[in-house]
Amino acid sequence: DAAAREDGEEHASTGTLGSSEPFDFSALGEEIRRRESAKQGTGPDADTEDNELRRVIKAGVRLMKAPGANKDAFYRGITHLHLDNQNIQDLRCIWKLTHLQVCFASSNHLTSLAPFSTLHHLRQLIVNDNRVASLRDFSAPRALERLHAARNQMTAFNGVRG
Repeated sequence: DAAAREDGEEHASTGTLGSSEPFDFSALGEEIRRRESAKQGTGPDADTEDNELRRVIKAGVRLMKAPGANKDAFYRGITHLHLDNQNIQDLRCIWKLTHLQVCFASSNHLTSLAPFSTLHHLRQLIVNDNRVASLRDFSAPRALERLHAARNQMTAFNGVRG
């Protein structure tokens, strides 16, 4: 997977704000809790999805810029996720990370790559050692340059669209 990191991406479950400041995940959690308590008029489904996304973000994130004035702006600022070995089964919530460019999600329990299909800025997707059996539900985003999906449960690559 060294080739997947040739863009100089550091592989760690820590994040950076911009490119040099360390990112404080506990402060992120507090900020998300503050914003969640401040919002009004959202249904339980939205809260559940946001809670799942919060868990994913806390697992590993690199930001393009500082968090914005609201949750959606914050999500748009996330460009890199490092989620290896997090026991993740499903990433349906990832669609909110509209500017995600690089995602490391190896050694989890993913069965589908479909949630990544809507991420138009995604350049690298590394999902080795998961449980993906088919790519039929995955449409490769136009920006996708690298897909690493070794040691999954696939027997053929039929149906890849891009």
